[in-house]
Amino acid sequence: MNVSAPRLMPFLQCCSLILLLASFSNCKNQKALRRTSFNEIQTLKNNALLVRLHTAEHIIAALEKRNLHEEAEAARERVKKGNIRTVNAFKNNYTFSKVYFFHSGESNKLKNKNFDEVVLVDADGNPVQDRSFLKAGYLVATFGVVYHDQLIYTDSSDVKHSVAGVQGTPGLVVMDRDYVQLNKPFPFKVASPFSTDFKEGAVSALNKRLNRYYGVFEKKRHKYGL
Repeated sequence: MNVSAPRLMPFLQCCSLILLLASFSNCKNQKALRRTSFNEIQTLKNNALLVRLHTAEHIIAALEKRNLHEEAEAARERVKKGNIRTVNAFKNNYTFSKVYFFHSGESNKLKNKNFDEVVLVDADGNPVQDRSFLKAGYLVATFGVVYHDQLIYTDSSDVKHSVAGVQGTPGLVVMDRDYVQLNKPFPFKVASPFSTDFKEGAVSALNKRLNRYYGVFEKKRHKYGL
């Protein structure tokens, strides 16, 4: 079917307007994401990264319930060794900000801002007595699953909850204080194929990316009024 040029023009003009509006909306969204990312990198640099260690308490409890005591003890040992490797990886390769460690059992205390009850330790295993700095903000990192997309629910108290994720891959991921992984352009993830030294390499890569992104932030902070 042939369409005359006069009839085609309004259609083309409408398409051009739609594309222009979409481009404008996408530009605004990108600026908002960049501003958020700049706030996050500034928060991390000025405050601290909290690294979540694993406990596997549910698995161990299930083994104990079935009287599989040797298997439960083996699981405890695996988790302990894995946490030691995590702490050493950050101790040896992370310099971007202060870094402290907590076990997953402390997660809800942090999320609920019960900071006086949270057990934090430094890289040498020493308890952190003064935890008042947590009120100023922090980010959380852990070795776990990095999602391509996440379904986020925000409750009436503006607390975010990660409901589900798709295309998860193992890696080192950086999250906000609600344990929701961050978004680009923040360098929030490092894919970590499992090997004997994958944690060392992942933390080293994250440290480099954070420093590089902070350089971008320093150059543009005045433009964004930060």
